[in-house]
Amino acid sequence: SNLPRKYKPAITGPPSQDVVHEINDFGLVGMVHPEFGAGYDLWVGGALSTNPMLAKRLGAFVKPEEAADVWLGVTSIFRDYGYRRMRTKARLKFLMADWGPEKFRQILEDEYLGYKLADGPAAPKPTTPGDHIGVHEQKDGKFFIGATPLAGRLSGAQLVKLADTLEARGSYRLRTTPHQKLVVLDVPKDNVEPLVAELDALGLSARPSVFRRGTIACTGIEYCKLAIVET
Repeated sequence: SNLPRKYKPAITGPPSQDVVHEINDFGLVGMVHPEFGAGYDLWVGGALSTNPMLAKRLGAFVKPEEAADVWLGVTSIFRDYGYRRMRTKARLKFLMADWGPEKFRQILEDEYLGYKLADGPAAPKPTTPGDHIGVHEQKDGKFFIGATPLAGRLSGAQLVKLADTLEARGSYRLRTTPHQKLVVLDVPKDNVEPLVAELDALGLSARPSVFRRGTIACTGIEYCKLAIVET
């Protein structure tokens, strides 16, 4: 691929848009176009670090059969036009900041796709939180439990105890989220409340306060050269 620097794609959709496409280099947000049906709203150029920028909407609707071509096209623009001489500028967000979404879309369509993308409205705003915190019923009748650790950090000892606890309660699947939360899947109904209590004893709250629910943290000075304090 020979890209100038790291490149983070994201695909998300309603109702929660839980992958946080606004802070990724390339984003496809699921939506329904009034004329063309199901597809994606295209976002490009988001990233955080010491110079955070949110991705920009290109105002383009991407049909499902176009998604791979568009992904390749945006990636190729980063490869061919991305800034390489200065590491501090070698992210797609800086190219987007200089070009703007209109020029970026024009280059994408004219030089890489060879066709025009349809104009499209913005994807609808999320209607539910994207962190999956709490107890929720699955389609199969079982439940999943979203829990938050303290400031987004877990120790190895906690993870070992968590694995033993989940296995004892009949759950064998665990997911992490971009919001630094954990989602326990396939919990039988009778085990939900006992498991919520056991998770809380491990420092994982499924019913946290608003403040704790919204608190996340970087890796801290122990692991990141850009940090200034311990997490």
